[in-house]
Amino acid sequence: MSKSTGVDVHDFLDPVDFDNDGDEDVWIGYHGRGGKLWRNNGVGHYREVRTDGWPAANRAGKTIDRHDCDWADVDGNGRKDAYCTTGRFIHNVVKFGRDNELWLQSRDGTFRDVAEPRGLGDAVLCAEGFTGDAPFAVALGDAILGGVDGPPPVIERLAAALECHEADCAIAVRDVAREDIGRYGIVSTRATANAAADDDGVVHVEAIVEKPEPAAAPSTLAVAARYVMTPAIFDALRATPRAPSGELELTDAIARLLEDGRTVVAVRLGDVVRHDIGTPESYASAFLHFALSDPHHGDRLRATTRALLDDDER
Repeated sequence: MSKSTGVDVHDFLDPVDFDNDGDEDVWIGYHGRGGKLWRNNGVGHYREVRTDGWPAANRAGKTIDRHDCDWADVDGNGRKDAYCTTGRFIHNVVKFGRDNELWLQSRDGTFRDVAEPRGLGDAVLCAEGFTGDAPFAVALGDAILGGVDGPPPVIERLAAALECHEADCAIAVRDVAREDIGRYGIVSTRATANAAADDDGVVHVEAIVEKPEPAAAPSTLAVAARYVMTPAIFDALRATPRAPSGELELTDAIARLLEDGRTVVAVRLGDVVRHDIGTPESYASAFLHFALSDPHHGDRLRATTRALLDDDER
């Protein structure tokens, strides 16, 4: 094998049964030349696993020296993923601990670098190995719902709506100003057949579109960063084409559920406050809101803030 692969004493070999077939495969990390994965065919012969990944250079054009890889099923899909320690060759000196990579293995045996933006739908699809047959919640980390009194029971309301209406997806929504529509997924809705459910803010979703132009938007009801859905979403995601950017949109997969005749409901959040924290400015604004409203420290922080503003005005 060393003759066919060009291995020398300066390269790194890791035995790993990456495809879970009971035969030991081999990962080889080449100094300054990326790395290669070799599959054992069961009788001691190996062939290279071709992938679109394992580049030999990073985005800055520096040579990557991909060293030892640790293997584990990070996303729970039954396939071993690779976390590789890498470095760069600079003046013939290896600089370790830079550009470390996590590569997730898909069910078809291909690998992808998680550093590449692949869309919210792709992130949800990675959770398939963990959810089993049960409904699950998706809570986006770029938004906080509620205030200093604690989080409102949004997930509980979504789970109840999913069960009550035998739906495959329940979405939290709230009204937004029309000029802000282009920042969100937008839904159009109709009333449910259950008056009691309507009183709790539950409506049926007829259509959903990602970040439409304000003039073309079907409503001003925006998706509010919280979902509860059944595993039916995974088949919808696999059947959904990627956007030209390469990202897989969760909104498009929910639209496919609707096209397939599945039930999708929305829960109006009413006066529940949403704090966007997806940008440095919005994060700072949310931090100020919570800090100044804190029952233990708010008074002192407000006094400090006033003093700083007064100094700035002088």
